[in-house]
Amino acid sequence: MKKVRILIPFLVMALIVGVGIGSMTTKNILANTSQKGKMQPLQFSKNINLMEGFSKVAQLIKPAVVNINVKSRVKISSFHGFPFGDEFFKKFFGTPQPQFKDYVQRGIGSGVIVDPSGYIITNNHVVEGADEIVVKTADKKEYSAEIVGTDPDTDLAVLKIKASKPLAYAKLGDSDKMHVGDWVIAIGSPFGLSQTVTAGIISAKGRVFLSQSLFSDFLQTDAAINPGNSGGPLVNMKGEVIGINTFIESRTGGNIGIGFAIPTSMVKNVYHQILKYGKVLRGRLGIYMNTLPMTEAMAKFFGLKKPEGVIVTDLDSNNSPAKKAGIKAGDVIVEFNGKKVDGPDTLRKLVANTPPDSEATVKVIRKGKELTFKVKLAERKLVALAKNKKSFDIDENTSKKKPEIGLVVEDISPQIADQLGIKEDEGIIVQEVKPGSIAEDAGLNKGDIISEVNGKKITSAIDFVNIIKKLESGKSVVIKFYRVVGRNKYTFYTSIKKP
Repeated sequence: MKKVRILIPFLVMALIVGVGIGSMTTKNILANTSQKGKMQPLQFSKNINLMEGFSKVAQLIKPAVVNINVKSRVKISSFHGFPFGDEFFKKFFGTPQPQFKDYVQRGIGSGVIVDPSGYIITNNHVVEGADEIVVKTADKKEYSAEIVGTDPDTDLAVLKIKASKPLAYAKLGDSDKMHVGDWVIAIGSPFGLSQTVTAGIISAKGRVFLSQSLFSDFLQTDAAINPGNSGGPLVNMKGEVIGINTFIESRTGGNIGIGFAIPTSMVKNVYHQILKYGKVLRGRLGIYMNTLPMTEAMAKFFGLKKPEGVIVTDLDSNNSPAKKAGIKAGDVIVEFNGKKVDGPDTLRKLVANTPPDSEATVKVIRKGKELTFKVKLAERKLVALAKNKKSFDIDENTSKKKPEIGLVVEDISPQIADQLGIKEDEGIIVQEVKPGSIAEDAGLNKGDIISEVNGKKITSAIDFVNIIKKLESGKSVVIKFYRVVGRNKYTFYTSIKKP
């Protein structure tokens, strides 16, 4: 039978993520670990005049900033870099027997002493895989450092050095009190040039880069940050550390005025947990959630007063605390422990900052009705015949061609169902999403399965087409779809407005 495709101009959404983030904190964990009375942190009691400020802040904080040199031993094959590779040797000399040699890889980074007994905060990527870590302080003294603990999820690490006397140390300030436009300075060892100071402002707050950190909430700054600055402090005009410089956004690899730092609101939690437990404990709610934006149409569909909250798309099959408490797929979480949930990133942080085994109050909207659940959080661990088909074009016989929905869908064939491990009547499959179309803007991808439109189950492409054809221009529909990745199936919601 000839394969038939249905072309539709259309918008959809995609992407989901499990919940868990940030870091947890308790009153005991946040106890001050510095040696009060014996030595005070390097800081001013108030903001100082900019005419003299940058130099004074730099002079004050420099003794607490360190250069970190890392050595890692690796084995490299004797064929590594050979222009013809293994195949050349196999063809003329049989199966090759490569010889391996030990080589030493070197890396540099920065860090900041935050306790007079020698505790240092830096980035995890600076020390990851290190066999030897040498810390050089501002007075040129060198110390062998040990790793107290690391947290790859936030790209943070805590080191410890032993000195004969208490060390100068910096105070961790409150990043939440920083505002866009506030002056800051960055200190570190860009390209190995230790004790380099640059100045700028806070350019933005709450930047999310999941590719850099699973629990990201970065401060953005235009203070020059370059390779080697990683792990160094971002400091306010009181001399308080309000961030740990982590990465830059650049096409060239050099600074272009877009740098990012992990805020101390996250750093403090990770630091104190590593000191107490040797690792970071995070709460787990056990849900999958919709990560696409909540639209007006979706808010109306789910019975919300305004576009906010997080849609629960599925419950974790592995002992889900939310499922045990009674939360269901399709619920919209609008509040967690009395704090408003305005989106997925907020919920991740709130859950992760709540200790495992503690009870959280979760408020949801279910079909327009407000419900409250008590959830005991768990600990987040690291870790047939083909259907008849006919082609349809939604834009056919219409004068208005733009903007295009730009979506091509088909019925699910037995072959596709078998390949994806699904049933044929579970929906229709997206075969193509046109670049620049409404569907692409909505987040739909090739291979996504559309299962519902406005709560109505979709089992054939023609049903889907008819719903869209009958939709008035300017009206929206809410689409439920899922994405198959390996053996897992992730659910999403989105909405589209007919042009």
